[in-house]
Amino acid sequence: MKIQLNNPTKGCGLVGLLLVICALALSACAHIKQDIPSVSGVPKTSTLGYLENVRVGEQGFKVVAKLDTGADTSSVYAHKAEIYLRNDNESWVRFNLVNVDGTVVEYDERVTRFAKIKKKSGGTIRRPVIILPICIAGIWIDAEVNLANRSNFKYQTLIGRERLSHNIIVDSGKQFASKQSCPSLSKK
Repeated sequence: MKIQLNNPTKGCGLVGLLLVICALALSACAHIKQDIPSVSGVPKTSTLGYLENVRVGEQGFKVVAKLDTGADTSSVYAHKAEIYLRNDNESWVRFNLVNVDGTVVEYDERVTRFAKIKKKSGGTIRRPVIILPICIAGIWIDAEVNLANRSNFKYQTLIGRERLSHNIIVDSGKQFASKQSCPSLSKK
């Protein structure tokens, strides 16, 4: 009687070859340095504190903003906000921004959409969203901003994930970590 033991390597030639090729490819990729593309001149990564000096609007008003990774969009305190219809029922909003020195500038902007914002007490509130230039860590970006009455909040401006997603890391243990100042906003 002849006993034949199964050869564990028989029939595995192709699978083994594929595993070797995959291992070599992965090891080659590990040595390639990938450049992360910058967005509109944003540095590859900026680590900022949960509070930062930012500039808002075309006038570049300086405000202290809270960087909030829990909020989708940014929010600014819009004084005397008034929504009205214009141009075949397009929603527009007229409002004031107030600088830290008390200077007031009136804005009149087209509403791009309305956002439903969750309230701490439950339920939601509907807020107009516009595109507004915001500078943080020396970089200006046109950001979606919802307009709110933030008079009961400690900070008049909140920077949300959409704006922070441009390579910004928030260190909740730091404040005013940015060493970059914002240049003047050139008119488009």
